[in-house]
Parts: sequence; structure tokens; C-alpha cells
Amino acid sequence: MNTSINIIAYHELVTYLNIVELHGNLSHIIYFLPVVAVISVTFILLSTVGLALNSITATTHESHLYEHNNSTQSNKTHWQLVQSNLANQRHLDNLELVCIAWFTIEYVVRFAVAPYKCAFLKSPMNTIDVIAILPYYISKALDSLTAISKVVQVFRLLRVLRVLKLARHSIGLQALGYTVRRSYKELGLLMMLVAMGVLIFSSLAYFAEKDEKDTGFKSIPATFWWAIITMTTVGYGDMSPRTTM
Repeated sequence: MNTSINIIAYHELVTYLNIVELHGNLSHIIYFLPVVAVISVTFILLSTVGLALNSITATTHESHLYEHNNSTQSNKTHWQLVQSNLANQRHLDNLELVCIAWFTIEYVVRFAVAPYKCAFLKSPMNTIDVIAILPYYISKALDSLTAISKVVQVFRLLRVLRVLKLARHSIGLQALGYTVRRSYKELGLLMMLVAMGVLIFSSLAYFAEKDEKDTGFKSIPATFWWAIITMTTVGYGDMSPRTTM
């Protein structure tokens, strides 16, 4: 695996050094860290792929179940498809359980051997780890409460944030995050200039188009969309001026 995958942030290095120190295997540290990094990246990728496949399985299962329940007579093929989808769902659930178990053990072990607990908890990367792990346990705890099914769906949606865990093992992503963090003032200024342009051009387009028949420029806020896609050169064409302006 290339260097960008094997490099871990300084506080993570200290944590793993503490783990190795406990076992008296300091001579093997150079082999230990890359192995842990590769395993972690593998579980992150498996978890992300499983999350995507889970949505396909759930949709297909609901479709086949609906067809089976609305069939005038029992359809053996439909029933087999339902059973097959249930089996696939169980495999994906087991995969997610294994991934979550690894993430949880990894986090608990790193916390247990961290020399500075408060600094560990305040670390942005460790916060991402918690956000990636907790939704699974919360959604499982709330699964039985049908009245708050929408809340459960929100927590399940947060599982996609696990992909951010890749930043822990990639120096490139860490550098990108550091650059964005250090440039927040300049980025804020850029966003402000874009917002000013959107407001000015939306106002001009609205007053030029508001009297036209069947116009899409019905208000200045409604015209924001046209201004944004025009300024960013996307140009979907769903809104276009009718006058020569």
C-alpha cells in the first residue's frame, strides 16, 4: 500500500506506540502500523459499499413484497425473490455488524491507551469516528419504535459519514482539510462575493421578467436558482429569460 495510506497523524502514532509498548514489541512498530491502516481502510470501504448495496436490496425487497401481496394467486417466483432478498439483507447486516465491531474496538482501544483523554475526545478525526459509529447503535435502539421511524432514517443516513474516516489514513486528505481550515477567511470572502452577485443579478432579472406571461421569475428568491446556475456556467435551461434584457 502506498505511503499516503500508511501515514497516520501524530496523535494516532502516539496511541499505537502506547499499545505496542504495553506488549514490549517496539521493534515491530514499523510492521504493525501499516497493517492496522490497511485493515481499517478495508473495513471503511466494505462498510461504504455495504451501505450502498443495502439501499438496492431494501428497494428490491419492498417491490417484490408488494407484487407478491397484490398478486391474485400465490406466485412461487415472487416468493423466492422475497426470500432471496431477505437472505441478501441478512448478509449485508452481518457485514455492517462486523465493520461496526471493528470501528468500535479500534476507537475504544485508542481511547484506552491515549495519553491525553481530553485531547483525544476533542480531536476532529476522533469526533468523526464517534459520528460514524453512534448512528448504528442509535438506529438499532430505535428500530422498534415505529412512531419515530423518520428519526431512525436520519441516523441511518449519517452512516455515510464513515467515508470521512479515510482521511485518518491519507496524508492527501489531511492536507486538503488543513488547507480548507486555514483558508476559511478567503473562502468566506469568495462565498460572500458569489452571494452578492446572485442577489444583484437575481434582482435585475426579476424586474426585467416579472411582467412576462408564464414567467419563472416570480420573485427575487425564486430567481436565485437561475442566477446561481448561470454564474457557475451550469446552465440547466429549466429557467431562461424571455425578454432581451
